[in-house]
Amino acid sequence: IIQSGDFRELTADIIEIAFSLNPNALLNFGIDLTKIVTNLSDRRFAKKYCYFILGLKELDQVERYEVIANLKLKGNEAGEILLSLIERLDSISKVEILSNLVIARIHQEISVKEFFRATSVLEKIPFVDIDELHKYQEPYFQVGVTDILFSSGAVTLYSIGKDKEDNDKYVLTEAAYNILKHGLKQKVSHPNANK
Repeated sequence: IIQSGDFRELTADIIEIAFSLNPNALLNFGIDLTKIVTNLSDRRFAKKYCYFILGLKELDQVERYEVIANLKLKGNEAGEILLSLIERLDSISKVEILSNLVIARIHQEISVKEFFRATSVLEKIPFVDIDELHKYQEPYFQVGVTDILFSSGAVTLYSIGKDKEDNDKYVLTEAAYNILKHGLKQKVSHPNANK
């Protein structure tokens, strides 16, 4: 039987290993994971948090301290919002995308509003459909995928089909464009290019 103390030790070991690999990778949001990891869901959160922090390894010390300031929120509120978002993301790959979006914000490649819109859409997209986003750089429709992406805010209506055989076409929203370009670091055409 695994006790909650075992998770604390495991998390401490993960943090210690991560720190030994790259001391600059650990960003301090004022949270001591060894004190909060008490059950399985906490262990899953700790794993996602570690991936998030390691995803920020390219930031230097000054940039790491700018994470909170660049989100234009009160210090603790920004940290709490990021932690809450990390907790709600349903896959490690989404956490890695979030890290890349934070880096894009720090480098001022996206605005604060674009950052929060992209993270809101990222949270809603089923992780299995993230790989489908690139198809919507051009007007596109895919049964079973488009409706989910539309409801998540990732795609928007481009044209209405002429008849039952001609489906409506959809293209990327600005938020999904930012997920592809900055979160997944893919070469992608801007959504306004289709208009």
